[in-house]
Amino acid sequence: MIYIFDTLRGQSCALRCSEWNVSVMKFYYVYILKSLKKDFLYVGYTKNLKRRVAQHNNKKELSTKYYASFDLIHYEAYRNGKDAKRREKYLKTTAGKKALKLILRSSLSEYSRYQAGVTLSAKDGPEFNEGHLIFTF
Repeated sequence: MIYIFDTLRGQSCALRCSEWNVSVMKFYYVYILKSLKKDFLYVGYTKNLKRRVAQHNNKKELSTKYYASFDLIHYEAYRNGKDAKRREKYLKTTAGKKALKLILRSSLSEYSRYQAGVTLSAKDGPEFNEGHLIFTF
């Protein structure tokens, strides 16, 4: 149900999406996490990106709990779940990993310098916010 405020009647009413020809856009995400502790990248797939990243950072995922904390360094949104799963599967192959490292080489280089303790200036790209790097793509 979607609740819409009816300005003519001054009241809210519950409507089905089909009644107003409204569709809720659903996305499927392929994401890449970079461990802040170790040299580790994780590629995953989810329907809820925010919740999934929180699960990884809260050590609720067995495959990544020893590498937490993470920064989300890249994500792709797909309208079709099969397309997203296919992309995730590719990025986990040797060819996909090479392509990923090539595409994200500047970001990964910044992380390497950050983890090595090299001070970055504002012109170098990322901003610092409470000890985490923020990248804009």
